[in-house]
Amino acid sequence: MNLTQTINLTDFKHIRFLGAEGIGMRALIAILEDKISQGELNSDFKISKSDLSYKTNDPLDASIDLVVRSTAVRADDPDMLFMQKHNIRVIHRSEMLNLLSEGAKQIVISGTHGKTSTSALTTHLLTKLGLEPGFAVGGVLKDYKANGKAAPKSPSLNDGPSGYFVMEGDESDKSFMRTTPYIAVVTDVEADHLENYPGGLAEIQACFKDFLDRAEYKIVCINNPFLKAYAENILKERPDLKGKIFSYNSIDESADLFINLENSSLYFQSLDSGHLDLAISGKFNLLNACASLLVAHVLGFKITEAKSLFKDFHGTQRRMELINSDYRSVGDNNVELGVCEQSFKIEIYDDYAHHPSEIKALLDSVKAMLKTSTDKALFIYQPHHPERTQQFWADFVKVFKEFPENIDVLLLDIYVARSQHIEGVNSKKMAEEIALNNVKYLDPNENLSASEAKEADVQGNFKDIAMTLKPLIDRRIQGREYKKIFFVGAGNISKIAEKYRE
Repeated sequence: MNLTQTINLTDFKHIRFLGAEGIGMRALIAILEDKISQGELNSDFKISKSDLSYKTNDPLDASIDLVVRSTAVRADDPDMLFMQKHNIRVIHRSEMLNLLSEGAKQIVISGTHGKTSTSALTTHLLTKLGLEPGFAVGGVLKDYKANGKAAPKSPSLNDGPSGYFVMEGDESDKSFMRTTPYIAVVTDVEADHLENYPGGLAEIQACFKDFLDRAEYKIVCINNPFLKAYAENILKERPDLKGKIFSYNSIDESADLFINLENSSLYFQSLDSGHLDLAISGKFNLLNACASLLVAHVLGFKITEAKSLFKDFHGTQRRMELINSDYRSVGDNNVELGVCEQSFKIEIYDDYAHHPSEIKALLDSVKAMLKTSTDKALFIYQPHHPERTQQFWADFVKVFKEFPENIDVLLLDIYVARSQHIEGVNSKKMAEEIALNNVKYLDPNENLSASEAKEADVQGNFKDIAMTLKPLIDRRIQGREYKKIFFVGAGNISKIAEKYRE
């Protein structure tokens, strides 16, 4: 029996979230707050939080009667020890997500890459189509000011939501295996998070196959060879599932929905469906939108009509997010003497990419955004997790070797998060191995005035990364006529990017 089936939220008065600053946890908190505002939970229902750096914790108290923890929270976490001592029930965030979506039809979007953008696009599209879905997305939707919302309560039922609930299926910790998808979408399948998959890629593929098999409707991107084979094999083995599985791609017209990324032309089941226009950048988002259109098709809407509803979707935070369109930097006319005749306008973006394939996709988009091969851009990347950096070292080196001379790269120190440093695995060594003049390691020791900021927090990361590194980045921006700057990574690099926000 599913653990969450034994839980009724109205039985609790105080829920504490451990690892509350994680984006997935923030979605759960937003949904609970939504339920409080709708009157589904008492106004005195209490939510308290604890993050992982122990800077902004609410105090522990005896009134806590349920705890939700993220995967990042370890067994020896002080809060976990407190809960154990006081016999307080602890559940994983995926169990709470299932509880909060109970009664609604789950539209679960998973995959190694693209699931946040696809989830956000799908949420927006279904909202515009009048379905008012609940959602839990791994990024704040800029048009909705949140990354979580409760599904509406059915007027014909005494309790529980109705309709549809769009959620990300997180493969990193296998929690997507706990979902019960009505529609399952898989955007890509690659090796990643190998610390949770001792069987490597084969185990990852087996988990995705099981995930898809459990769904009533299946939507897959057949740019990926594994997903292409899955779609072909399942229809051979189960011809009765025709109409239950749909494919999309950008390689050839063999998919149910094909998009030509060069001219944004759509073809549904080989028929011309017009052009797909998005208000957000990135060719990969055109492909992600195709998955959302197939979800709408499954739910009975016409793709030719639904595709126009993306025009007022402005993306999610940290997914090719334009955070400043008019940042000014001085030219190189005697900068050292303070004599500058002109300033240069720079667009600044913030992006979550942290896997080699995501870096490659982002690079392709950056090159397409630059009007000429002489236009300059700056790409500032913070590797995420020493283990991931070690596992994909050769792939990272390969992709950064592809950066052209007009795109400079600054590699920051690795974001440690819930792991530990690994001897010999560091950004300085990676820059040396890449061995390109336009790819450099940004040494925090250059900022001699930020000794306090360079101290590590309990996770081994800078206590104040912006104070430590922003002056060094400013120094490199000055005098270079960059058209665009990209802050990239899944760690705390966004805290630097925030200092450049409009």
